[in-house]
Amino acid sequence: MNYITMSLDIILTICAILLAIWDVKQFVDHRTEKIRIKAKVAVWNTDAQSIVGSMTEMRDGIDKNKIQTAKELRYGIVTVGNFANGMHESLKKEL
Repeated sequence: MNYITMSLDIILTICAILLAIWDVKQFVDHRTEKIRIKAKVAVWNTDAQSIVGSMTEMRDGIDKNKIQTAKELRYGIVTVGNFANGMHESLKKEL
């Protein structure tokens, strides 16, 4: 009887240690994922600010008559499209 009880205690201790190791691994993985997502959000924020900046420059250019033709507006539209495409591709990878 005593041998069986000791064996069960050893097995339970090993299981508890393995579960503790698993919990630590999950914690580290979660923390790493959280850091990675924060970095992605920072990049998306920068891209969004760049889009707003480009559109503001286009509006100001139109208001001040610096941009008068569609050809002159094309550069700003391409810039906004590039930022938006980069954000879209990055978000697509996350989903």
